[in-house]
Amino acid sequence: MVKKVFESPEDRLNEIQLYELVAQEIKNGEIDEGLRVKALADCKGNEEEAQGLYIKLRVQMIKDEWALKEKQEKERQKNNPSTLKLDAESRAKEANTVV
Repeated sequence: MVKKVFESPEDRLNEIQLYELVAQEIKNGEIDEGLRVKALADCKGNEEEAQGLYIKLRVQMIKDEWALKEKQEKERQKNNPSTLKLDAESRAKEANTVV
């Protein structure tokens, strides 16, 4: 895995929050079995090592899911110009709304 040299403080804080999320998932018994088995296979059956690798893989999986959703949203907006217009109109209306 290649580390980014110039990660921002926000990136590092977000990553810590992802680790906290994964810790909570594990505490709640919410384990992705496919990912667990991959970690176990990558660690040649060593359960202790596999637990640590599972956490890293799960954090990366969440990052990948978010990146994919963002990419899909951008594609959706790119392929539907009216969405951009509606979004701009909504923001304009919100800006003019008196609270």
